Amino acid sequence: MSVAGVTHRIGCGAGALRGVLVTLALLFACPAPGVAQEADPAPRKAGQRGLDYLLTSANEWQKRHRCYGCHVQGVAIMGAALSKHNDYKVDLAKVEPLTSNMVSAVQGYPPGMDGHLFAGVYYAGIALAFYNRYISDAHKGLFRSLAKTIIDRQQPDGHWAEGRIEPPVDQGAIKSTASCLVTLLEARHVESGAPVDPAVSRAIEWLKKEPPATTQDHSYKIIGLSWRQEGKAPEGVDAAAKSLLTLQNADGGWPEERGMGSNAYATGMALYALKEASVPVTDPGMVRGTLFLLRTQRSEGEWELMNSRARRPSSFPSTMYAVVGLGGVFDPDSEREFLSLFRGGGKKGRISVASVVVYLAFPIIVLLALRKVRG
Repeated sequence: MSVAGVTHRIGCGAGALRGVLVTLALLFACPAPGVAQEADPAPRKAGQRGLDYLLTSANEWQKRHRCYGCHVQGVAIMGAALSKHNDYKVDLAKVEPLTSNMVSAVQGYPPGMDGHLFAGVYYAGIALAFYNRYISDAHKGLFRSLAKTIIDRQQPDGHWAEGRIEPPVDQGAIKSTASCLVTLLEARHVESGAPVDPAVSRAIEWLKKEPPATTQDHSYKIIGLSWRQEGKAPEGVDAAAKSLLTLQNADGGWPEERGMGSNAYATGMALYALKEASVPVTDPGMVRGTLFLLRTQRSEGEWELMNSRARRPSSFPSTMYAVVGLGGVFDPDSEREFLSLFRGGGKKGRISVASVVVYLAFPIIVLLALRKVRG
């Protein structure tokens, strides 16, 4: 069905509404410059391409720089672990060098490390928590020493100060606190009776009360409070999820901070956090965010870092979190549920542009109709 046909069937002849629908159709049908021209709308295919690119690029970076780059290895491992959990094809031969390098680096840190090195500890801690939960318990013996280092640096009010500040990746105590909390919770899971409970309780109370500002704040608040929690969402998660949805931009993506343009870095982490808050893939916010990632992925599988406060432009941060988002949200069942919203009249498994337009434009249609009636 054409966009014009959709407009006619809706029964609204307003030229403005038709313009809105046509604009939306073009937005979803036409990729940005440099983006693959035959973009497949299947989230898992996009996630797999992103994962393959990420693991190859992260290993190349590691060979070139011969060092532990904190988020380079840490978030790549998170994305790989989530993807493996959701039945993507994960090349563990590319995950293990990243993990071994990270573990070796952290084990060599001195007791009186500075904040920069401590950032490496909590990046490793949360990465190993995902690795232990979804890939292998091969490094479970490291959690005791990680927990001790982390507990020793906890502030009296329960938070951990960020080890360094370089937006958007290293920004805000919510991320550092959530990363430390996840590490301690995994340490408790690995070793029953591990002496982490007082630190965990203080961290949870601080996270619940601390108001989030950035998309990263909102996302990591949810990730921290949700880790290893089964059943009903912990206190503070629902409110953080609702607040996170209010940050979503009109193009479907999330900005690093309110008022900025969207990018894959913020959108990927937001999608994963909302999934952890039990927001379904059929929620309009999840749908629009997913479509944003699908149409901004570039031909080689990466996502360009745009609309960012980053001082060192790189596709690593955006691609890492896009993989966390797609890999962490879409198992085969959730993808089928997602695609069922938009199938209709076209090739099986492909999103109908008309269906997407009607679904996402419905609030606009209602608003214009109400204005017309009131006028």
